[in-house]
Amino acid sequence: MLAILKDAVECLEKYRRNRTTAGKELYQNALDWVEDRSSDGLFAFNNVCDLLGFDPDYLREFLLKREYAAKPARAKAYYPAVGAGK
Repeated sequence: MLAILKDAVECLEKYRRNRTTAGKELYQNALDWVEDRSSDGLFAFNNVCDLLGFDPDYLREFLLKREYAAKPARAKAYYPAVGAGK
């Protein structure tokens, strides 16, 4: 069960910005699995989390927040002008 959860998290991280068809499919499958709130099937996200002792709602929120969070803006380097402030 832990290996299934680990694989999904790794796919979300590794293939997030992948442009290949296979990468996009792996990413989307992992995302769909995490977003699915049903408990149908032994390997449903909710069931895997429950069996491992994780709160599925909390973990889902954490993973999805990471997925949809805005990409941090690159900091601009500040170089004061030579002789400024004299």
